[in-house]
Amino acid sequence: MKKTLLTGFIAIGILGLFGGKVQADDQTKLSYQVDSEYLISIPATVELDAGTTTYIDIKTISHNIDPDRYVSLSIKDGLTADSEITLKRDGDTTTNISTLKSTITKSGAPILINNPEIGTFDYKSGQTDSVATLFVDEPEGNKRAGTYLTTLTFTSEYKSKILGEE
Repeated sequence: MKKTLLTGFIAIGILGLFGGKVQADDQTKLSYQVDSEYLISIPATVELDAGTTTYIDIKTISHNIDPDRYVSLSIKDGLTADSEITLKRDGDTTTNISTLKSTITKSGAPILINNPEIGTFDYKSGQTDSVATLFVDEPEGNKRAGTYLTTLTFTSEYKSKILGEE
């Protein structure tokens, strides 16, 4: 029994002489992720003025955005043609509902249905910067008495600045 035990210790000792190689990294990378967030102010209601252009100012209230990303703001719904909106007379139950048309632009530039982006901002933008200023001209058409309404629906997208990434 002592011989077997002694032989085992000698075998382990001999294996130790061969020296196993040990490799370890000499650096440890630490990381900490903070999620991006942003808050945009879009007016809930805008009263169009007769005889003048009405301005709609859309701003960031606050944001904390990853440097490799940006926020894109677009009109998702409400354009009836490039730079055009149609307002319908509220409460009109006739088969031929009265409508008025108006032009809407982004600081004078057209807003296209196939590319309705109206503004962007990123981490370098000021906390309360204007993202987009929309100009809405006085509605035109057969102006029957009543209130004319339409709704613009906006959407924001968090996008990568690196081409090919979403």
